[in-house]
Amino acid sequence: MSLAGFQFLAFTIAVYVIWRYLLSSDDSRRNFLLLASYYFYGTFDVRFALVLALVTAVQWTIGGRIHAAQSRQ
Repeated sequence: MSLAGFQFLAFTIAVYVIWRYLLSSDDSRRNFLLLASYYFYGTFDVRFALVLALVTAVQWTIGGRIHAAQSRQ
């Protein structure tokens, strides 16, 4: 998907319409944007989507540990 192409414009409009009008909760919007990001990066190269998935997993783990440490105090 080229950033200057019609596919990118169509993808961006579709993501915005779904995000804005079809999803109501913040959690569903965040999850949808994450999945759209995986798809977007995956269209360039699957390795980019894998890196994004790895970064997501690391951040999720760190965030969970920070939350657990704050809950104990």
